[in-house]
Amino acid sequence: MDEKAEGKKLSGDGSDGSSRIIVNRGSRANSTPLKQSGQGFPLAFIVQRGRSASQPDPTMLKMIGKPKSFALTETFAHGNKHTQSIVQKPSYQGEVIYVDPWKRPKCGMCADPIQEQDDSYVPCECSFRMCIGCLEYVRKYEKNLCPGCTKELRDKELWLSTYPFQDDGQPRLSEIDDTISLVVERVQDNSSKGKPPLSPIRNSNLEKIPSNNLQIVPAANESTMVSSAGGYGYGSAAWEAPPTGSAERSKPVADYRKRALSRKIKYSASQIGPYRILVAARLICTIGFLQFRVTTPTEDGYWLWLVSVMCELWFFFSWMLDSISKITPVRRETYKDRLQAVYDDGGESFPQVDVFITTADSEKEPPLVTACTILSVLSTDYPANRLACYLSDDGASKLMFDTMAEISGFAQLWLPFCKRFSIEPRNPDAYFSESIDFTEGKVQPDFVKSRRKVKREFEEFKVRVNALVADSKRPPTDGWQMKDGTFWPGNNRRNHDGIIQVFLHPDGDLHDVEGGIMPPLVYVSREKRPGIEHNKKAGAMNALLRASGLITSGTFLLNLDCDHFVNNSQAIREALCFFLDPIKGKKVGYVQFPQRFDGIDKNDRYANRNTVFFDINMKGLDGQQGPVYVGTGCMFRRKALYGFHPQERESSKTKREGRSLLQIVCNIFCFCCNLQKTEQLESLSSLSDEDQSKLIENAEPCKPINPLRMGTSKHFIETAMPGWTRTHPLNPHTMLSEVILTISADYEDNTDWGKEIGWMYGSVTEDILTGMKIHTLGWCSVYCDPQLAAFKGSAPLNITDRLHQVERWAAGAVEIFLSSRNPLWAEWGTRLKLRQRIAYANNAFYPFTSLAIFAYCLLGPLALMTDLFFVPTLSMLASIWFAALIFTVVVGSLLELQWSGVTFDAWWRNEQFWVISGISAHLAAVVQGILKLIAGVEINFTLTSKGSDNKEVDGLHSFKFTWLLLFPAFVLLFNVVGIIMGIARAATKGKQWGSLAEKLVFSFWTLIHLYPFSKGMLGRRDRLPTVVLVWCVLLLITVSLLWTTFA
Repeated sequence: MDEKAEGKKLSGDGSDGSSRIIVNRGSRANSTPLKQSGQGFPLAFIVQRGRSASQPDPTMLKMIGKPKSFALTETFAHGNKHTQSIVQKPSYQGEVIYVDPWKRPKCGMCADPIQEQDDSYVPCECSFRMCIGCLEYVRKYEKNLCPGCTKELRDKELWLSTYPFQDDGQPRLSEIDDTISLVVERVQDNSSKGKPPLSPIRNSNLEKIPSNNLQIVPAANESTMVSSAGGYGYGSAAWEAPPTGSAERSKPVADYRKRALSRKIKYSASQIGPYRILVAARLICTIGFLQFRVTTPTEDGYWLWLVSVMCELWFFFSWMLDSISKITPVRRETYKDRLQAVYDDGGESFPQVDVFITTADSEKEPPLVTACTILSVLSTDYPANRLACYLSDDGASKLMFDTMAEISGFAQLWLPFCKRFSIEPRNPDAYFSESIDFTEGKVQPDFVKSRRKVKREFEEFKVRVNALVADSKRPPTDGWQMKDGTFWPGNNRRNHDGIIQVFLHPDGDLHDVEGGIMPPLVYVSREKRPGIEHNKKAGAMNALLRASGLITSGTFLLNLDCDHFVNNSQAIREALCFFLDPIKGKKVGYVQFPQRFDGIDKNDRYANRNTVFFDINMKGLDGQQGPVYVGTGCMFRRKALYGFHPQERESSKTKREGRSLLQIVCNIFCFCCNLQKTEQLESLSSLSDEDQSKLIENAEPCKPINPLRMGTSKHFIETAMPGWTRTHPLNPHTMLSEVILTISADYEDNTDWGKEIGWMYGSVTEDILTGMKIHTLGWCSVYCDPQLAAFKGSAPLNITDRLHQVERWAAGAVEIFLSSRNPLWAEWGTRLKLRQRIAYANNAFYPFTSLAIFAYCLLGPLALMTDLFFVPTLSMLASIWFAALIFTVVVGSLLELQWSGVTFDAWWRNEQFWVISGISAHLAAVVQGILKLIAGVEINFTLTSKGSDNKEVDGLHSFKFTWLLLFPAFVLLFNVVGIIMGIARAATKGKQWGSLAEKLVFSFWTLIHLYPFSKGMLGRRDRLPTVVLVWCVLLLITVSLLWTTFA
């Protein structure tokens, strides 16, 4: 009898008390083929109230009432078909147990479908389902304890021998009742515990069950089942039939630890190709036109022609240096999801990150600004136990010390609020000042209430800080005192001991209001003594570098100014995507972020945003060896600052690095000059631990203890060695004693600090030298510009502060250019690439362009006053060269804006301020540098104000007199006078108006570029300040007298 006939004959509804078997022929399309051994396959049970087996519900579990029957569903082999059956016994007052015929049971551990096996069995009486792979894993690694009930799993052979079937293969229904009752009990227990109710039960030879009390009928859902003679096997799409011996429990996925965390994106040929063509065309046209200018002097006004040609040659050389770094720009892309998969989800530990914040004057750098920066760092999206914040107070201010105590209190409320509600930005002052809908995207019901509470606490925090500021303006006659009555160590800011104070403990014993740990917060003020050079900001950074090496010893360091707060809580993770990249991360020495600013007027009158540099020049440098270090918003690898190379050299190779070009030439051609073959002692890292300890203990203060010469602190040198790990932490007293030693005023004597290690000395702009030193060691740098600005700072609003800031940068560049560290003749034989060397040379050379700008701004009015001209009549060929040059300049500039995304307004503001600073701040920096070289006059370091109590418009229109204003004011008035005299001369003497127009072009070019300066000078009163007017008149009279004397 065939299967259909047999099924029809034995069909019944079970109303007569007999049991029935409902057979469902077919299987799911993705099921694996079953062996035709005649043996049964596992039974899966699911509890459902109030439904009979003939009315299966697609849902897996639904409790709706008490049933009067139970059903067992089993998948078994029948011929070449897959079949499912439901064994039903009426009059059973209990739970209905059936399996969903459309779903295969899944493993309770890995959630993968359970594969039917001939020898499968119930591992535990609690009915917890496990696949073969998970079962082997539990037996091997989980001490053979059930994941569901933590009881020991059954012995396989013993269970098979006691399975409730008769010797002839027929089941004992009474024993099935007992088994079902046990299953129901375990399922209910598991359901109450939130555990999966599935359970595999052994069955064999179900085909042999007699039909005297059982009936077989076709299943109602037979048409929905699709038969399949094959399976999917194993792979990333499905893991159904793994290879023999495989103990894996889930589908294979890529190992994120071996995948790139970042990607370099080059600009397409359609974007950058035309720009490169225009740069080459501009180069050719400029050479052609300059050839005409050099070979064709004017008959009258030869000296004007000579000055103009020299200026134009200087402009051409400066443009070439600047353009070389722009022809290969790149962009970067990070994959923070992969970083999260490895560290947050993969169990790896994030590296330690130490954040350095520097301040030097609590008057120019308000404590509230610094406090908000610290709070933004502490609340950044990074594990608190892997983050530390250090503040270097070079002014030893009691006000800043007390503010740190207030910060540690408010941080306990601010940190959990930011992390719970994903606040951006995490500067409380910036966040509460935003005029936006703060509820957008927030779904937590208690957000508004929490925000109101935190805002109220922040207002009280500001009041307390303002009270401290008010008290600091009335210092006591005998000096500040601490709460315990002792005198504040920094009462004399120029002569005091080193100060170290840990406000939030590294061991996490101080928690926030929700019980979470908080990052360490450390106050550091290095020792200062009269007569000892402190090396300004670079010296303070090196003191922090040594102090942090003893306390937390972070693998990476983030350097921020006191006014640069964390605007993007993912900033540290963005940088780590480059450092931890498995492909090229080991060669990254530092990651530089662009500087973005808040509070600038919408027109950006003085080009504070510096968009051209950060969005054009820095992207171009990123396509070479990397961007330059700009002093803030930069994340370093500690190993790079210690002077180590990205890869250890082979012991058989010796390479002299850091030699000058003269030494290299002398070594090649001069045989009488014998350079030392062995430059320094053997590296300390190659010695044993015992020899290191003896060498450090017996070393004299003036004797180098190793090639790097890191000082005399044994514990600090140990932390600096490659491969060092903290196995025996120092007790707090010993640790702080060592920290006080490392921040002492004379610790760097006879060491390589500032020369080969840490931040470099020799310039007020330590950033350029430090970045160049890291590049010479073979490290590369990366420019990271995320869509949401990583950090934001405050910029000077008025013209005086802006010029002082630019003057300090230019003075540092002049110092480098006139020193032995000039990239043109220093650091040859190192790993500094040629184009990167040219970029550093351009950064040291650019202030000298001010001489040419200043002279060129005076040529126009001089030509108008004297009726002389410095440009001869253009020939046909010269006219073509000139027209082509103008075309390439205009089109090339537009293409540059197109691929960089810089707006025309930002580009034009940058061009205007380049002329303003060129005839004021840059010119003063060149004079100061020359005086220092000749007479030894030190360059004055003027700190830029980081905040003000005035409103934005008041700061924009405020006027502060400085000598830097005189030269641009003089040039402005001199051009106005020249225009008036030229027009008057042409009107009275009847000269040709065509030649007058040619001369007026140069004067109007100057006035257009000086327009923002004139607006800043006039201020809100729309008149020139008296002091500036008087000095300008005196300068005009002096120039007139000199002209009448020598003309």
